Amino acid sequence: MTLFITTKASDYYHLTECSGFQAGRRGSEQAGYTLHDILETSEAGARAAGKKPCKQCVADRS
Repeated sequence: MTLFITTKASDYYHLTECSGFQAGRRGSEQAGYTLHDILETSEAGARAAGKKPCKQCVADRS
Protein backbone atom coordinates (compact mmCIF):
# COMPACT_ATOMS: atom_id res chain seq x y z
CA MET A 1 0.00 0.00 0.00
CA THR A 2 1.31 3.43 -0.93
CA LEU A 3 1.36 5.93 1.90
CA PHE A 4 0.53 9.55 1.31
CA ILE A 5 1.03 12.65 3.44
CA THR A 6 -1.14 15.64 4.22
CA THR A 7 -1.82 18.08 7.05
CA LYS A 8 -5.06 18.99 8.76
CA ALA A 9 -4.92 22.41 7.07
CA SER A 10 -4.16 21.15 3.57
CA ASP A 11 -6.74 20.53 0.86
CA TYR A 12 -4.42 18.04 -0.86
CA TYR A 13 -2.61 14.77 -0.27
CA HIS A 14 0.85 14.02 -1.61
CA LEU A 15 3.39 11.28 -2.15
CA THR A 16 6.00 11.42 0.62
CA GLU A 17 8.70 12.59 -1.81
CA CYS A 18 6.64 15.41 -3.37
CA SER A 19 9.02 18.26 -4.12
CA GLY A 20 6.16 20.77 -4.23
CA PHE A 21 4.98 19.82 -0.74
CA GLN A 22 8.52 20.02 0.64
CA ALA A 23 9.16 23.40 -1.04
CA GLY A 24 5.90 24.74 0.38
CA ARG A 25 6.88 23.65 3.87
CA ARG A 26 10.31 25.28 3.58
CA GLY A 27 8.74 28.51 2.32
CA SER A 28 6.17 28.55 5.10
CA GLU A 29 8.85 27.93 7.70
CA GLN A 30 11.04 30.71 6.32
CA ALA A 31 8.06 33.07 6.39
CA GLY A 32 7.55 32.30 10.07
CA TYR A 33 4.29 30.39 9.74
CA THR A 34 3.41 27.65 12.20
CA LEU A 35 3.81 24.32 10.43
CA HIS A 36 1.04 21.77 10.83
CA ASP A 37 1.96 18.21 11.69
CA ILE A 38 2.46 15.90 8.73
CA LEU A 39 -0.07 13.07 8.74
CA GLU A 40 0.40 9.74 6.96
CA THR A 41 -2.70 8.38 5.27
CA SER A 42 -3.91 5.96 2.66
CA GLU A 43 -5.38 7.30 -0.57
CA ALA A 44 -8.83 6.11 0.52
CA GLY A 45 -8.41 7.81 3.89
CA ALA A 46 -7.33 11.06 2.29
CA ARG A 47 -10.28 11.06 -0.10
CA ALA A 48 -12.68 10.19 2.75
CA ALA A 49 -11.34 13.26 4.60
CA GLY A 50 -12.16 15.42 1.58
CA LYS A 51 -8.56 15.84 0.39
CA LYS A 52 -7.79 16.21 -3.33
CA PRO A 53 -4.81 14.58 -5.06
CA CYS A 54 -1.78 16.81 -5.56
CA LYS A 55 -1.67 17.83 -9.22
CA GLN A 56 2.13 17.63 -9.23
CA CYS A 57 2.92 14.26 -7.66
CA VAL A 58 -0.24 12.13 -7.35
CA ALA A 59 -1.82 12.90 -10.70
CA ASP A 60 1.45 12.19 -12.55
CA ARG A 61 2.33 8.89 -10.91
CA SER A 62 2.35 5.79 -13.05
